[in-house]
Amino acid sequence: MYKRQADVCSALEISKTADVRSRLKADGVVLNDITDRLGRKQSALFISEGNLYRAVFQSRKPKAEEFTDWIAEDVIPTLRETGEYSLKEKKPDSYMIDDKVERAKRWIEEQEDKNREIKIRDDRITELEPKAMICDEMISSNMLMNFRDAAYILGISQSQFTGWLEENGYVYRNADNLLRPTEKYRNSGLFEVKPFRSRSSYYTGAQTHVTAKGLAVFKVILNSDGHTQDTLPKHGGRNGRKKH
Repeated sequence: MYKRQADVCSALEISKTADVRSRLKADGVVLNDITDRLGRKQSALFISEGNLYRAVFQSRKPKAEEFTDWIAEDVIPTLRETGEYSLKEKKPDSYMIDDKVERAKRWIEEQEDKNREIKIRDDRITELEPKAMICDEMISSNMLMNFRDAAYILGISQSQFTGWLEENGYVYRNADNLLRPTEKYRNSGLFEVKPFRSRSSYYTGAQTHVTAKGLAVFKVILNSDGHTQDTLPKHGGRNGRKKH
């Protein structure tokens, strides 16, 4: 699914389209010929679904914030709990239908839906339970997590996750080879850098954590780009650090 960049910027109330273009993934931007309202041939930029999400998640406009909140607070938790999310219009409950025949039909549908949902949950419980337990623990602690735990929830290795973050400009390695958010994403709400002190020594420093919003954003982008543990490149080392 590709959308015209100008339409996306208009919907997000963004006037500087060049700023948006600089934040997008290059292989998700194409130039297509279109016909304008006067019948003239024009060229226009179209962006992929993954880039559409990137534009929305990086925007501070109210509409974009509302969409991001919906993804982070409604869609992702529902997917975690049930394995699916539907935008279909909900039918009325059977008890709200006056006609006896229609009420009976709707009651049968409700039982079939309930049995189907139970089967889906039963089929997936073995797969989802470990990740759900970790999610619940992190939600109760304001949903800050290290890269290892975030990668586990996303279904990829830590080195694949940090490698993907580096390649896409979300993080970089400082002089101490520690991951830090890049300038562009420092105040995006995707990461939080917190000080820490080692229990076994007097060493103090700072550690980068992934936030709840960050987990939701990265989940949507990875899924929309079709990335899995099998498609992402394998990065060297347990945590993806470069060897000197």
